[in-house]
Amino acid sequence: MSSSVRPAKASLTISALIVAALWAAGCAPIPHPEVLNQVDSVRQATATLEARKHAPTAYAKAEKLRHEARAAFANDDLAGSQIIAEQALAAYAEAVALARIVRAEGQRVGLAADATAAEKRLAALDVEHQKVAADIAALQGQLRVLRDAEPIQSSPEAKGDRERARGQAVKTLQLQARLLCVAGRLLTQSRGGTPPKELTDAASALAELDERLAKGPAAAPIDQATRARAACLRGLTVVRRADPDPAQATGADDALLTALSKAGYGKPLRDDRGVVVTLRDLFAGDAIGTAGAKALAAVAEVAKQHKSFPIMVVLHQRRPLDPRTEKRWRARGAALVAALKQQLGDRPVSPAQVAGAAAPLVDPQGPYSHRNERVDIVFITPRSL
Repeated sequence: MSSSVRPAKASLTISALIVAALWAAGCAPIPHPEVLNQVDSVRQATATLEARKHAPTAYAKAEKLRHEARAAFANDDLAGSQIIAEQALAAYAEAVALARIVRAEGQRVGLAADATAAEKRLAALDVEHQKVAADIAALQGQLRVLRDAEPIQSSPEAKGDRERARGQAVKTLQLQARLLCVAGRLLTQSRGGTPPKELTDAASALAELDERLAKGPAAAPIDQATRARAACLRGLTVVRRADPDPAQATGADDALLTALSKAGYGKPLRDDRGVVVTLRDLFAGDAIGTAGAKALAAVAEVAKQHKSFPIMVVLHQRRPLDPRTEKRWRARGAALVAALKQQLGDRPVSPAQVAGAAAPLVDPQGPYSHRNERVDIVFITPRSL
């Protein structure tokens, strides 16, 4: 009896242990899915924290999914919790990406604003540069005037060939003075102003020189001629310095010189009056020839693109003029000026200046003296050179 009861008790004990073990296993807590841990880790990352600031809507969506994943896990929906957690990871990644886009756009806008500010500063510097360039040009003009205004030492007495050379130099200086004074008056006229005192005084000095030379043979007044030329240059410079818009004319003479060079007629150069293009063989008899009309049209076409320059026409001859020949050349000059005005309209063009043989380029007695016969089209520079 006792031996049969003992095995039964042992079986009951083992069964109880198995049941207890199973009960204990069923009550143990289920560990978090790894994906929930990843969500928490991603949430604490620096990039995600930045997303909270720059992409708050996307960040809030990710936070909502994180809470839903935890709620599903708390309700023993392990599969649902894992799916929602993975969606939360994707939402955090989206928030981070949007935050980067927002930061990049902010940087782009900032750089664009910096570029605009830099362009404004550059434009202001460009305006300042033009003003400085105009001031430099004005100072150069003043320096030129001061140099020409230096006291002229009286020239010693001369005889023979030296006196004859002085006589020719006086004629050249007289012509240069006249052309400089004409340039000053023409520039004043183009601006609708009145001649400054310096230009009026220069005209008086030139008239005195003309009167003295008209009296006949005497010692060549080289000093008086030099002073007359300096006075006319001073007058022209004062007119130039009165330009109402000096910055606009800066560099205009360079552009004009380039355009005349490209036109292919004559040899453009600079002198105290401005930019000069020298033309030859314009006339066929007393009328403008075919080749001359073509060259004149090319120069006029350039003139149309540079309207701030008044124009002077000067006719040079190979030998001194008698009254009959001078009258003929004046008629040619009038025809030439009329042709220019026809092409340029109301553009200021001076009456033709007949220079005679006062400004030869080569020896008037040499084999190439014919090259002294020429026509200068002078573009009066509106600003000091």
